[in-house]
Amino acid sequence: MPRFETCPPHAAPPDAVVVNIWHALGRVVGDVACAQCPNASEYLVPDFPRPVPLALERAEEVRVHCGLARIVISIADPSLWKAEWGALLQNESVN
Repeated sequence: MPRFETCPPHAAPPDAVVVNIWHALGRVVGDVACAQCPNASEYLVPDFPRPVPLALERAEEVRVHCGLARIVISIADPSLWKAEWGALLQNESVN
């Protein structure tokens, strides 16, 4: 089961891909951001929400492609997280 640390919104750690998760139009969605990888745009469409499992899959592709250490989750409401996606660690100091 994957384990993910959290980060505050707009505070991406330099060694991570960030999956932003929120509630929109009656469902929980996520998008993937990676400011540290100049060619991540090959994998990402900015501000393109998708089902969270797909966002997590895409984040792993970007992590590998960019050679980054981890994926972190930015989520304002932790109650949106589902256990089937992995363990969500409450760690606000991932930088």
